[in-house]
Amino acid sequence: MPSLFPYGEGTMSRIKPCSHCERGYDTYGGVASRGKHYAPYCSLYCREASTQGIPWKGSKSSPIIVDCAWCGEPQMELKHLHNHASRTTCSERCRRESRRHHKEWYILLMLKLFGKEMSAAEIAREIQKVGGSVTARFTTGRVANIARRLSLRGAIIIEKDGHSPRTYRLADPKAPINKFVGNA
Repeated sequence: MPSLFPYGEGTMSRIKPCSHCERGYDTYGGVASRGKHYAPYCSLYCREASTQGIPWKGSKSSPIIVDCAWCGEPQMELKHLHNHASRTTCSERCRRESRRHHKEWYILLMLKLFGKEMSAAEIAREIQKVGGSVTARFTTGRVANIARRLSLRGAIIIEKDGHSPRTYRLADPKAPINKFVGNA
């Protein structure tokens, strides 16, 4: 009888402990999971707290103030609670504006969160981890086409070396995303 596990039963678990708080998180991501893009951390809160040297104190962990990814204002408060730990916008207004420009928003947000050069396939894979019908339509080709438009606006720098796929990086990682989207 053939094995149900053709590649062996010792496959790696997708659930891993966070490097900061040691809570388990799904390394792949998906709808309603934490730690979609912050590995080896379960949330943006844990990544920022670890970077700033703030110790984990359970429910007594202090909030952290970070910049809003959309408007750039340093007023977004991240808390240790799961439903407040990975916010990327500071207000309902910023969230609505970012959703209005969702094609550009997701690509620029992934580049901002990872802070490194990424190929269109890597960007598409990370966007699809978010889940939902909108993000499922982000294919490699679609990401590359939108990235080309964003490079014309000065948001993205495209690197091509001839032997590997094009890679994309933010022209200014500190700039707010709303600076590069809209009617430009």
